[in-house]
Amino acid sequence: MKCAMMFLVLTLVVLMAEPGEGFKFWHHVGHVLDAAERVHGMTGEELEAMKAQEAMEAMKAQEVMKAMNAQEAMEQRAFQQENDFA
Repeated sequence: MKCAMMFLVLTLVVLMAEPGEGFKFWHHVGHVLDAAERVHGMTGEELEAMKAQEAMEAMKAQEVMKAMNAQEAMEQRAFQQENDFA
């Protein structure tokens, strides 16, 4: 009974699929394999440069978050002062 159910479900999956959907899957698999080859083929210097770039981006993002928090704190103080005078 399980085999019959499996057969029916898989038949429906195959029949419901659009004609080009299978190609999209292999297209994505190809991109993943290409990226893996590029990362695997990098030299030590390229990897260090990539890590340094990521570290710089993380530091910039951290600075932006600090600035946003400072701006939000200033806005809250200004709002509180307006409410205190009212």
